[in-house]
Amino acid sequence: MVLAFVSLQLTPCSAQTNESDNATTNQISIGVRDGLYSEILKEQRELLIHVPSSAGYGRRFPVLFVLDGEYHFESVVGIMKYHSLSGLIPEMIVVAIPNTDRFRDLTTSHIGDDTNPSGGAGNFTKFLESELIPYIDKTYPTFPHRTLFGHSLGGLVVVNTLLNHKHLFNNYLAIDPSLSWGDQSFLKEAKSKIQERVYEDKSLYIAIANTLRGDMTVEEARQDTTTATLHLRSIFEFSELAKANEQLLSDSKYYGSEIHGTLPIIAEQDAFRFLFSWYQFEHWGEFYSPAPKFSGEELRDMVVSYYEKLSDKFGQQLIPWEDEINGIVYLFLGRKDYDRAFPFLEWNIQNYPESANVYDSMGDYYVGVSDDANAIKYFSKSLELGGVDGTKEKLEALQRKK
Repeated sequence: MVLAFVSLQLTPCSAQTNESDNATTNQISIGVRDGLYSEILKEQRELLIHVPSSAGYGRRFPVLFVLDGEYHFESVVGIMKYHSLSGLIPEMIVVAIPNTDRFRDLTTSHIGDDTNPSGGAGNFTKFLESELIPYIDKTYPTFPHRTLFGHSLGGLVVVNTLLNHKHLFNNYLAIDPSLSWGDQSFLKEAKSKIQERVYEDKSLYIAIANTLRGDMTVEEARQDTTTATLHLRSIFEFSELAKANEQLLSDSKYYGSEIHGTLPIIAEQDAFRFLFSWYQFEHWGEFYSPAPKFSGEELRDMVVSYYEKLSDKFGQQLIPWEDEINGIVYLFLGRKDYDRAFPFLEWNIQNYPESANVYDSMGDYYVGVSDDANAIKYFSKSLELGGVDGTKEKLEALQRKK
């Protein structure tokens, strides 16, 4: 059966169907509201959840957790969807966590008098680890690869989580994080930890806003000692130490045209590209070339190697969805390039032996090479499994030729 071919999308070897699109025909929906009661925080916590629509086909996904969720949910989902359609990053489940008491949950130590609730990041992180992540994994089609996103005080929590709870997430995204918290008391602790600890297989991206006043330059600000530049200096100092840790994949960027409030939506796409720099499949030109340099077996092996890399990165054995491989098949069949189509047909049958569609496609291949006996064999096998549109008619046409 002919299918449009866009790009490879990953799916686990064993997947479960989970419908995610609750929109009516007159609505455009990017997510749902969910929630759970936290025994740790002693309150109900609302969640904003985006699950890719392809979950309905049995796919599972890495998860992106977003702090200050009421502010960033729409932009994060939009940018994630756009770049995943381009094959630059994977589709992800987005879990946005709106605030109930931001000053309590997103600060790492208590400041001021006893009347303010600051310093509750420890409890909030316990909530993430012991309640939220298990709930998301139980309720939604996830696999164990997680990214944590935070801006400002949320970025402070992102860095604190990397330093003290690094096992919770694979990727850490801190946008203009408040690393000067507590008159740099947090930074002093962070500086020693980021240098001493092992961060293998962890990635960190830090985006830095222009918080300078007047005509001061970045170079002047970094030599300054006043409180006016404390925020900026703290981020630069930490980001350089993070880059010096050879086991941590880390990068930072100063956005001179963006202020603290405008930076998130600009920095998100750069951050996603960095954190998933290994995701893009680099060999599409070889498939679309009118005169490919590689055989079908060699091209198939490129895709096999790509999925082996993804499986290693995501910590779960992954294979391509059958429709994507079928798209490659019909790309070649449309050119009558049967030799290059065949290895992908064999691989799709190996991966999806109970799919009627893969046998129908193999039948089309044998029609193309004028092998009616094998075409009848594979169309018949497809019908045994339920067939697809046109299988029965193709089989009957071949049988009438006999």
